[in-house]
Amino acid sequence: LRDRVGLRKFFAEHGLHRFNDNPDDVIYANKSFLAVHAKEGGQRHITLPRTARVTMLLPEKRLIGENLKDFTIDLPAISTTLFLYE
Repeated sequence: LRDRVGLRKFFAEHGLHRFNDNPDDVIYANKSFLAVHAKEGGQRHITLPRTARVTMLLPEKRLIGENLKDFTIDLPAISTTLFLYE
């Protein structure tokens, strides 16, 4: 896997979860936290691996919603947003 296109293809072929489909975003996730670094600003559709209560922790702390499987959020350019999902 030499590039993000190959990695995305690998994920799709093996049924692995992808949190969003923006090829320019950098994602870090574990069972409780999701960090999204957005190179370019705009709306993102985030899909979670399970239904969860989602709280944005950074850049501001606020509840996104309860019992969510997915959500849409606007992210500023050159930013990192941290979410807790539980």
